Amino acid sequence: MHPKDAAVDRAVPVGLGMKLRFVEDFCRANEFPNLACLAVNPATMRPREGYQGDREADLRAVAAFDWAGAGVETRLAAFANEARAAVPKRLKPRKERPADVSWYAWFCGHREACKEVTGDDKKEIINLMMSGLDPETALRRVLAAKAEFAGAA
Repeated sequence: MHPKDAAVDRAVPVGLGMKLRFVEDFCRANEFPNLACLAVNPATMRPREGYQGDREADLRAVAAFDWAGAGVETRLAAFANEARAAVPKRLKPRKERPADVSWYAWFCGHREACKEVTGDDKKEIINLMMSGLDPETALRRVLAAKAEFAGAA
């Protein structure tokens, strides 16, 4: 992705936790070294608090692994297709403006549930709604990732 890409511009740190879980699950499913060991909290320079494993050993394993001969691209495509197939069919992908309008309508009726939502959280919620989640599920996922990210700080 290009740095001026709209999706990159909307990216916020809280969304990283969900992406790292995907990377960890992919590596585990394919018996690859855990690439998530490369991601660190900028304040502590350590992986998130819930990181499983010995980071130093994982870093050595990642460096020593033959990524070129592992067929990563093919396996990643298959893993992503499996993940997409597991997503409920009730998803409704939206463009950014309709997602924003839908979020605002839901927010107006559920202000108490949204009291901890910041501007960055809203951006991530809109991103999740654009991928098809309903507002309530998007809110739950963002708040859970935010709590996990805060615990790692």
